[in-house]
Amino acid sequence: YGQQQPQQATIVIVGAGYAGVELAAVVGERMKGKASVVVVTPGSSILESAPAGQRQAAEEVREHRRGAWSGRQG
Repeated sequence: YGQQQPQQATIVIVGAGYAGVELAAVVGERMKGKASVVVVTPGSSILESAPAGQRQAAEEVREHRRGAWSGRQG
């Protein structure tokens, strides 16, 4: 019978504050191609309470590494 392809793992990080965003970036980079990383946040964006410049920089990193991790509202 046919061989099944292994499914890609999904790593879920809860919280999009400084620690969650940093963790997602590092794990996403290390697991690229092996697992997808999803950040779940109750807010509308990552680093919601951070200054606008920091939030924008984090969003740029997220867009650049789009294949590595993504965000979802919970």
